[in-house]
Amino acid sequence: MINVLSKGGGVFAGEQLMQSMLASGMCFGDMSIFHRYANADGTGKILFSMANGVKPGTFTIDNLEATETPALSLFMSLPGPEKPMQAFALMEETARRLALDLGGELKDELFSVMTQQTLEHCRQRIREYERKQLAKQPVH
Repeated sequence: MINVLSKGGGVFAGEQLMQSMLASGMCFGDMSIFHRYANADGTGKILFSMANGVKPGTFTIDNLEATETPALSLFMSLPGPEKPMQAFALMEETARRLALDLGGELKDELFSVMTQQTLEHCRQRIREYERKQLAKQPVH
């Protein structure tokens, strides 16, 4: 999980938020949250998702321009994308773009500063998952 928090206790404005999400390839979908799909046209498997950082975590698409939120949560589930490391890299890139566009900062799942060490720990967990999946495959 990567959280994008507004700096200084501010909020992200809905119109800016919508423009940035669409520019990042996010599509509104199931569970009233945004998803990044394997294909740019919104088809294929979900690579990662983004929820509103304010409970209940959903977005109202009809009123998104008027929405204000102090936080966004990007997350990826395993098993999920066929290439989890690539999906995580895209999720990190998307979180960085949103933070830059909206004037936010990256935080980890505990809302501490997202450091390179934290990101590397996430990558190690994905590599471990991939290793376990390979070990489960039958040998021909």
